[in-house]
Amino acid sequence: MLNLVIIFIIVTCINSVRSDCPCPDISLCAPLQTEPRHEKVAFMVSDSNWRSYDYSQLTTIVICTNDIDPQLLCLAHSRQVRLVWIANYDVKQLSNSTARTEWVNRQVDNVKRTYTDGVNLDMEDEIPYTSDAAHKYTELVQELSNLIHVEVPGSMVRIFRYLRYCIQN
Repeated sequence: MLNLVIIFIIVTCINSVRSDCPCPDISLCAPLQTEPRHEKVAFMVSDSNWRSYDYSQLTTIVICTNDIDPQLLCLAHSRQVRLVWIANYDVKQLSNSTARTEWVNRQVDNVKRTYTDGVNLDMEDEIPYTSDAAHKYTELVQELSNLIHVEVPGSMVRIFRYLRYCIQN
């Protein structure tokens, strides 16, 4: 009897994942596992132009919109192209550990909910190289990386920063 209950629970869990996954092949809803490769990144700033991308030339699409068409997920993953969300954090809040933790949790929940591959941090605010804010930014990246790698195995955190902000003048 116990074995039947365990089998029922496993089947129920699998079916619930399948019902949430928008792709006909459930494996497309898992984060991509790829060997290291030369990155070719596109920034998707409109949710209407992704069908015209040359997926044979891309490795990652950074989603700069509020939502994605589930068909994009299925197509991108079938072509071994990662989907990551663009994210920015208010530099003035870097010292606020509660706000940082809440922001990190929102980012990870979004990645999990959409079956995407991670987050691309795009901090364009100036952070002096030796400042406390630079240290707090490092903590933010570490907190996000630690949680997302546990919650979404195989996920990635990318950092996109203009070098002029990282180099001390």
